[in-house]
Amino acid sequence: MSSLPGITRQDEEKRLQHTLEIAQRKVEANRQSVQALAEELHAMQEEFDENDKEAQTLWHNADARFKFVNQDLRRAEQARKKPYFGRIDFRDKKLKKDEVYYIGRSVIADNPAEPEVIDWRAPIASVYYDAALGDVSYSVKGEGKYDITLSRKRTYEIENDELKDFYDSDVVANDELLTKYLARNKKAVLGEIIATIQQEQNEVIRKKPQHNMIVQGAAGSGKTTVAMHRISYILYNYEQEFAPEDFYIVGSNQVLLNYITGVLPELNVYGVSQMTMEQLFVRLLYEDWDKSWQIKPVVKGVTPAVKGTLVWFKELENFCLRYEYRAIPREDVVIEKTGKVLLDRATIARLLKETKDLSRADKISRLTDYLMARLENELSGKYYSYTQPEKQKLKHYYETYFGKREWKGSVAELYEQFLKEEQEKDFTVEVPEGGYDVYDLAAMAYLYKRIKEDTVIREAGHVVIDEAQDFGMMAYASLKYCLSKCTYTIMGDVAQNISDRYGLNDWTELRKLMLPGEFDYFGILQKSYRNTVEISEFATDILYHGSFPVYSVEPIIRHGEPVTVKKCVDFTEQVTQAEQIIKAWQSKGLDTIAVVCIDEAEAEKVTAALQGSVDLNTGDAGKWEIGEGVMELPLKYTKGLEFDAVLIFNASEEDYPVEDGYVKQLYVAATRALHELTVLYRGKLTGLIADPVSPEQKQRMRLAADAQKKPVKTVVKQAEPEKTKEEIYRQRAQEAEKERVARERYGPKKIIVTRNSQGTTDGATPKKAGKSGGPESRRTGQPSPAKVYGAGNGNAGRATGRQEPRMVENNGEYGDMPDAKTLMPAGHSRIDCAVRMVMKGKGYVDLLSSYGTLRITPLAFRICFAKGQCREFPKAAVTAAGDLRCTVRENPSLVEITAGYAQIRVDKKTGALTFLNTQGKILLTERSREPRQLGEKKNWSFFEWKKDEALIAGGIGAPKPLKIGNSAAYFSYGRADDRYPGLASSKGYEMIFPAGSRVLCCNIAMYGTYISMEETDIIDYYERVKAWYNSVLTD
Repeated sequence: MSSLPGITRQDEEKRLQHTLEIAQRKVEANRQSVQALAEELHAMQEEFDENDKEAQTLWHNADARFKFVNQDLRRAEQARKKPYFGRIDFRDKKLKKDEVYYIGRSVIADNPAEPEVIDWRAPIASVYYDAALGDVSYSVKGEGKYDITLSRKRTYEIENDELKDFYDSDVVANDELLTKYLARNKKAVLGEIIATIQQEQNEVIRKKPQHNMIVQGAAGSGKTTVAMHRISYILYNYEQEFAPEDFYIVGSNQVLLNYITGVLPELNVYGVSQMTMEQLFVRLLYEDWDKSWQIKPVVKGVTPAVKGTLVWFKELENFCLRYEYRAIPREDVVIEKTGKVLLDRATIARLLKETKDLSRADKISRLTDYLMARLENELSGKYYSYTQPEKQKLKHYYETYFGKREWKGSVAELYEQFLKEEQEKDFTVEVPEGGYDVYDLAAMAYLYKRIKEDTVIREAGHVVIDEAQDFGMMAYASLKYCLSKCTYTIMGDVAQNISDRYGLNDWTELRKLMLPGEFDYFGILQKSYRNTVEISEFATDILYHGSFPVYSVEPIIRHGEPVTVKKCVDFTEQVTQAEQIIKAWQSKGLDTIAVVCIDEAEAEKVTAALQGSVDLNTGDAGKWEIGEGVMELPLKYTKGLEFDAVLIFNASEEDYPVEDGYVKQLYVAATRALHELTVLYRGKLTGLIADPVSPEQKQRMRLAADAQKKPVKTVVKQAEPEKTKEEIYRQRAQEAEKERVARERYGPKKIIVTRNSQGTTDGATPKKAGKSGGPESRRTGQPSPAKVYGAGNGNAGRATGRQEPRMVENNGEYGDMPDAKTLMPAGHSRIDCAVRMVMKGKGYVDLLSSYGTLRITPLAFRICFAKGQCREFPKAAVTAAGDLRCTVRENPSLVEITAGYAQIRVDKKTGALTFLNTQGKILLTERSREPRQLGEKKNWSFFEWKKDEALIAGGIGAPKPLKIGNSAAYFSYGRADDRYPGLASSKGYEMIFPAGSRVLCCNIAMYGTYISMEETDIIDYYERVKAWYNSVLTD
């Protein structure tokens, strides 16, 4: 900020009005854009015929732009409503400069380089939530740690454009302020969550998404909202690694998912998939799911108690091993002509043991690769000679000796076979009829992945599971296998496991399965922000009637009305009492009220009785949305939800006997209440409320829960502390020196040298950052004006943290062919490169798809592709003088980009590129099915090279050019900035790749024909109609 704001009330009121004016201008600008696009869409609708394909294309482009601008408008309106909630004053130790930042939902700025308000997800905002006053530090991804002295943390109450009050405190929201917020009704509380995030919650939100996390959270600890804020934080700070479509949110029921759907837009999150666990497993069955099949709920009994366990998953694993054992040959592989043993039984057994957990198809591929390598050695050996026909016959025979990757059986039939085998082993399970429950679906999804899948598909990058305790270990073990490449955030409370016989009663088994990594994390949220002290104590006393460990709950000190327990003579009196209580609550201004019943049958009966006198939200339970009014809910649909007031309709001994399962159900019902709780019953009151629990029993149960926390300290290591930038430089310099000494002693090997933004090798003294890399950008992520794509696009405030590419000296790898594992492209989710929008900029054309942004720049056509919409790309590595103008023509099926000397055609349906010369001759085409793919620090561009096409690879300084036949090889050489790997074709074109990446060319059909670049998450290359093929070929 150019000048530091004052600290008096008058100063703060002046600052608020100034910020509101900027926010209002932003809202008005966005409204004008929305209005203009709406008018454009209306004009198109009036002018063009529905059957006009070109009109449809224009319509879709305009509609996509309309959605983008609409989201910007919504963000601007949220910021305008309450522009900020916090402030931090600090002094940068290195720059010796005092600074102030206001913190809000999103960035508010006239000048993007100097924001008036920074986003709560920005790196420096973490000190607002976590740090006490004094010397503190914060970390920026890719840059390291920064030290500051924090002198003030201020929290604001702003309503209707007025500053109501502000508080200076060492914590985010002191008990007085937090109690004030929580005393409001549910709708008001939701609006203040970001302002009142507590330190223990913020720790969960900001954990790195590359590691797995399990969080045990007490009822009312904010598990669901913390999980949603975590998604928002990850999307903001890890945009290169995660896009909205990379997230799956898994909930226990549709009511919870409907609630989440309403929360996410408030956090600027759009496009995240949400589903129940059943729907996720159906998704993982792909074409094997018959739409005529039904998904049925888990019915209490012996069968789910068996099928929900880890023991059952082990049985399924063993069944698959037996199935594979019968299908894959295990005898010695012998060439009949010579008696030569290519592969003996012991080697086959060893390979199968090493690949025990791989899918059937991957086992076959591993065995086949090994066998074919042995065969190749035999055919080219000097002891026996084979004719060409004999060689071809042997290759053809052994290519499928262990079987084909493709499996044409039925997963449903295979699952039935498994169940029948288990029945013979005296397992009490039934073969499902008329539908499948979640554990049937989990088993079938595992069978599909293990036995049938022959092309790896990675569905998600990060899975968030809420109400995790409701699912048994069978579901998690299957999910871990099916989605093995993604990471997990798992939130739950074992005290709320209403599926007692097959859900999770403790975290022991799940921690062993999901937290194997050194930096995986198990956390506990034990503060309850939902209930009053009276409701919390009432609910916790219910828990002590069980036989399971009880985690401590620390309620925020907020008192309210005592819990009321009323006896009724009969059902009619219960209804009368319910009517009176609901109306009394409504007169107090309590907006959301739930009447909780033990099951659907009772809920239907009570709904019919209350219908005439109380205005109820009725309808299909699966489609309910939580809003104002009175809801009549079966207990199982209340999971993860909260209401201003809750009425438990019948807490009788008959409905809630003193058993562990019912303890948790009644606890769940009681802890849904924010402010008031009333319990009605007829007959005898359940012992879970009526019977006292001794202090000794309470202490034993608390100690049992504490014992489960201890392994966290010994088994799961905490992440290493963040280093300062200087410490990072010193460490890298030391590593480089070790490499140099080793090279002198043992000979040349691969060396990795990181170059910093000043162009010096790491270890050199870094220069002071200039304006572009100053404190604004590194703390708030706010880019300089020259780097902003479209003013106010809602993406300001993120820490870019972009590192320079690592320059790899790989002389020892030049010309090497990698192993089969490296050649196989990574598994991935379904990639949609179809062109949704075409945007022409100054000197480039952007083609937007749901997968990412494809940028084409004329003058030696530069092709860039990255995830995200309208993003920045690295500066051009190859420069040349010339005309950057190009002609862009678009029709319903194609986009044509012509730059005088050449042309690119883009198939809008697939996003695949076709390169042509000036005569219209096709030089090169991308594969139509998924033309490109991005992985973690690796990418693949798939091309359809012709059989008669000769490819030569090499580059400046390389010892000799490489002829790429039906093979694969690394062709990057050297580490200097001016040594660029290149690929030339006999068809009359060449491709050049920027320095800094290892580049691999694969022309083997079974793996795919592609160019792969490593050490980067962006596809970036140049294609031009000028070959060096002839000169290189004759060298």
